Amino acid sequence: MSEAAPIKSYEPEHLEEVWTVTRRASRTSLGTGVSAAIWTSDRPVEIWGSADLSVNVLSMALRPYRCEAWADDKKLQFEQCRTSSLQIMPAAASPRAYFPEPIELLHLNFPHDRLADIASVEPGALELNDPLARFDPDIANTCHQLARELKTDCTMSQLHFDALTTSIGVQLVRRWSNRGTKVTSFRGGLPPARRRRVEEFLMTHLADDIGLDALAAIAGLSPKHFARAFRQSTGMPPHRWLIERRIDRAKALLLTTDLSLAEIALACGFADQSHFTAAFRKLAGLTPGGYRQEIRT
Repeated sequence: MSEAAPIKSYEPEHLEEVWTVTRRASRTSLGTGVSAAIWTSDRPVEIWGSADLSVNVLSMALRPYRCEAWADDKKLQFEQCRTSSLQIMPAAASPRAYFPEPIELLHLNFPHDRLADIASVEPGALELNDPLARFDPDIANTCHQLARELKTDCTMSQLHFDALTTSIGVQLVRRWSNRGTKVTSFRGGLPPARRRRVEEFLMTHLADDIGLDALAAIAGLSPKHFARAFRQSTGMPPHRWLIERRIDRAKALLLTTDLSLAEIALACGFADQSHFTAAFRKLAGLTPGGYRQEIRT
């Protein structure tokens, strides 16, 4: 450590004293218990905490930084961390880290039970291995996608968040655990009756913020298997299917009612008019107001 650097030590629950959440860049799934946040610090700081038996922490660098880190008082063998490098602090480890310069990190907290469910094993049979700041392209790509959503879209749906974090969880278990390739893949799409039940539920709850766990339960599958089966059946992930159906309903309301754009946005499950306009333009190629004007002339 540099003796010239002004440092202080903080328990994780006091991170707000030295860390700033970037543009509301945090999200938690009530269904899965997984949470994600982007943390930044503009000064040297040392973070430490006691062991948590229930949560594994995945950290990915969003820009290069230097770090000295310990787990259970054992120094980890890395110092220079490049963009997209990964670290895992397994459940039950006591972490401590010193950052001598500004950093920006994506942190994901995975309940150990959740990862064990993905691995189809009892929690005590699953162990994670720390990548020690190595690069994993598949995990990094999904993490960067999640980071972009957190930074730029505070209206990200629960379904989209659950899909991204479930994908990251599956990759973690496959690549960085003692289960490795033992994780089974689901083959085949949803049977017609199950697909119909899921789609009917989505259409009935079009304006609600639905989580992946709820849809998986209706289909009688685990969340990881459901997400893949749904995509194989429909050609798109659940959150994209839901957005398209919301836009279809919005088009009908634009044609047949005089509701304001803000009222239509809420009726179709969008967080606000701005979110509605961005999604509509992306799929329809013009704004809701422009669409209404075009079909009524």
